[in-house]
Amino acid sequence: MMHFEHEETIERPPEEVFAYLSDPANLPTWQGSVVETRKESDGETAVGSRFTEVRSLLGRKIESQLEVTEYELGKTFSLRVVSGPVRMTVRHLLESTPGGGTRIRVLGEGDPGGVVRMPGPILARAVKKQAQGDFATLKRLLEAA
Repeated sequence: MMHFEHEETIERPPEEVFAYLSDPANLPTWQGSVVETRKESDGETAVGSRFTEVRSLLGRKIESQLEVTEYELGKTFSLRVVSGPVRMTVRHLLESTPGGGTRIRVLGEGDPGGVVRMPGPILARAVKKQAQGDFATLKRLLEAA
């Protein structure tokens, strides 16, 4: 099992950060390994809604179906992989900062199965480094808007 945490502060209101973060169509713009996403149903993102994401991982394309498990506008957005080679859950907790920005705390855990063959601590560091880069990109995009 692998665990990781990351925290980022973005100088935009929580409602704006949440709206961008919780829209699967935006994933390829800020997560480096995401190649494409497809919503499984029309309408708003909500608990129980699903989407498919395709990632490029170690030179391979990996397709997974994700389900929204928590959705509290401006505060909490959580996902779990329901099908695919890497079982993961990711929880995003958002809160206002005194200056009107947003602090995002990301908590993730998962089992990479046979997709990645490296010791847990090394894999956790690699995932943390990827998350740092992805959330730095998210910060740049949203603060430039």
